[in-house]
Amino acid sequence: TTPSRVAIIYATEPVFAALTGILFAGERLTLIGGIGCLCILAGMMIAELKSAPQKVQ
Repeated sequence: TTPSRVAIIYATEPVFAALTGILFAGERLTLIGGIGCLCILAGMMIAELKSAPQKVQ
C-alpha cells in the first residue's frame, strides 16, 4: 500500500481509541470533546489527502 494510505489508516487511531474507551471503560465523551475529536481527525485527513500524489491518466 502507499504511504499516504497508511497515514490515513493511522489517522483513525484516535477514533478507535475513543470508541474503545467509551465501550469498554465507560468513559463519557462530551459535545465539546466530540467536536474537538472531529476537528483533529478532519485536519489530519485534509493534510494527508492534500499531500497525496495525484494519479496521472
